[in-house]
Amino acid sequence: MVILYDLNLTMEWAIRTDELRIENGTIEGIVFEKIEGLDTVFTKTILEKMPYQFQVLDSLLDTNKHRTEVKNHAQYLLRKIYNGDTLTLYSYNLADRSQFIQEYFGIMKLLYPQSDKFEFPEN
Repeated sequence: MVILYDLNLTMEWAIRTDELRIENGTIEGIVFEKIEGLDTVFTKTILEKMPYQFQVLDSLLDTNKHRTEVKNHAQYLLRKIYNGDTLTLYSYNLADRSQFIQEYFGIMKLLYPQSDKFEFPEN
């Protein structure tokens, strides 16, 4: 069983996509990021293969079921691809997107506590 997650975490000039792969009780992934006007190429960070037992990404999907509706100006946040089916979650404005990213980072910080890729800026 392979589950793929494609996340679009881009906010204004900070471009970021995460690609996660869950297979046989493990998770691994790649983070691509670039800041418009500062970076000329994407930085690629490989997330090491880790045990994945708690299905924490499923809890993210459960708390964000309201995001499956395509509304005006909706942008995709997350695509879960499993067994030929795709579930897509959307954001509807920057504040909404920021709230989702904060929740996602909190979950990923549980899986990758040593990584600085899931630090959400403090106000």
